[in-house]
Amino acid sequence: MTEREAQEAAISSFGPVRAVTRAHLARLTRRPAVLAMAAWKLVSLLSLTVGASSMAAIVVSGFGIAAARSRVVFAANASGMLSDHLSFNLVNGVWTDTAHWNGRSSASLIAWYWSQSVVGWLTAVLLAAAGAMLLAGYGLARRRWPGTPLPRFFPALAVSVFGAIGLAFLVLELGTNVGIYDPRPLIAVCLALALGYVVRLGQARLRQR
Repeated sequence: MTEREAQEAAISSFGPVRAVTRAHLARLTRRPAVLAMAAWKLVSLLSLTVGASSMAAIVVSGFGIAAARSRVVFAANASGMLSDHLSFNLVNGVWTDTAHWNGRSSASLIAWYWSQSVVGWLTAVLLAAAGAMLLAGYGLARRRWPGTPLPRFFPALAVSVFGAIGLAFLVLELGTNVGIYDPRPLIAVCLALALGYVVRLGQARLRQR
């Protein structure tokens, strides 16, 4: 065939004009959708991680304070006994230590409410719930639009974000070791997520080879 006929044959092999245009438009609109899915999953994991680890830190803090306190069980003259009862309120996140003194002639009840921020507990609960709902919505979106996968750089992005957060709080914990908030649950979860995505990143690199 002539050069003109060869050009027309090559163009027609791509299919109708509408199909070719639709394919190119889908490729252009796919990139924002992929970036949105990556941001959706990253925000979901961050919210769930911070919320759940903060709740765990508040719960564990009560046992740490209780272990650090010096408790008198028997009085010096053996005339009475002090019994402690530790309780935690799941609604407001407040630890309560109730001491009941049983003496020979009197009995008194003393309660200590540890200075735990109710706002901090409620914020942690809301963050964990929001992260769980966002992650569930992300899973439903992936099932509905399976052609919009996560970008290839997401494992590396997750390793960088969670690894940086975990290492930053680890350095602060080793350097200062002060404060009411216990960052150890957050450090453990962030480093575990970073390690998991390191494994997934290695698997992806092996598949590319």
